Amino acid sequence: MTDICIFSRNRPLQLHGLLKSIKSKVMSNGKITVLYRYDEEYSDALEEVKGEFPDCTFLQDDNFKDQVFNFLSTGSEYCFFLVDDIIFRKQIDLRSCENILAHNPNVLTFSLRLGLHLNYCYPLQEIQHIPNGQVQQGMFLWDWTRGHHDWGYPFSVDGHVFRKTQLLDWCKHLEFYNPNTFEGELQKIRRTFVVPEVCITGVEAFLFNNPLNRVQEVYANRSENVTTESLLSIWNDGLEIDIDALESVVNTAAHFVVDLPTRSRK
Repeated sequence: MTDICIFSRNRPLQLHGLLKSIKSKVMSNGKITVLYRYDEEYSDALEEVKGEFPDCTFLQDDNFKDQVFNFLSTGSEYCFFLVDDIIFRKQIDLRSCENILAHNPNVLTFSLRLGLHLNYCYPLQEIQHIPNGQVQQGMFLWDWTRGHHDWGYPFSVDGHVFRKTQLLDWCKHLEFYNPNTFEGELQKIRRTFVVPEVCITGVEAFLFNNPLNRVQEVYANRSENVTTESLLSIWNDGLEIDIDALESVVNTAAHFVVDLPTRSRK
């Protein structure tokens, strides 16, 4: 099976939407771990989210690196990471990803976030070219070393499925202390080790990141100007993200801004 680790910081509304979309769209997953750091004003909302998803493991981030290593060292054979402003837009049976990685050692990762409709890179505000590759049975294979922007960025914490033991061996040489430094350090792997050059994704992306806000000061990642306080108010008004209304979204970028549709939680 494939375990999932979600990084969450002061975004209960978005975390709830992600967990609901996983429950609705993702099949055959293993353990779901939410590694979180929340300020006091968001704690009550987080407790409500915890109550709705008792099968998930919620861990307060108190030693990030050790907690990531523990996630990679235990549980299922495969895994991927997510940040909490992601939504699954399309159904995926993770057994298909596992089967590909199990029988194709030349494949580095199965990307859940890429698709042949992604021709724009939101962080860099640039058009990105779809790489040359092959379509086979609804999947797209390409050489990531020849990819442009997101297509040349295999070590992502936004839904790239890895073999746990392989990723752990690479990560032992890295120094990181939060999700942003973790992803930054992951980029050293490609320069330090000989890694497979083939990546696989669906013809359509299975998920997208909705970068409405930024909740850290380590990197000045591009985002919109929606405050965490305003999104907390939506939650406290008894509303949730209407994940069904997002099924029809055809994103042209891995990070794709969409106004949040909401509905009553009752």
